[in-house]
Amino acid sequence: MILYLHGFRSSPTSFKARLMADAMAARGLAGAWACPQLPASPREAAELALGIAREQLAGAADPRALTVIGSSLGGFYPTWLAEQPGCKA
Repeated sequence: MILYLHGFRSSPTSFKARLMADAMAARGLAGAWACPQLPASPREAAELALGIAREQLAGAADPRALTVIGSSLGGFYPTWLAEQPGCKA
């Protein structure tokens, strides 16, 4: 599973997010892709991302089954987020 976190004041419809979504779909992996709309508040964005990560990892034997990526401020969040449940960034 790949969790893509967009930048500050950006969205899941940004150029980079759409490019990633299209690449995943072209490989038949659209179901292994998530790009939520993050709130502008860094605290709320981090809480949302952590909640999604925990949901994705529920029942997973290995936290490395989740990879978190992003761009701009959304590139900072994976660094922090990967340390929480131990997923990849």
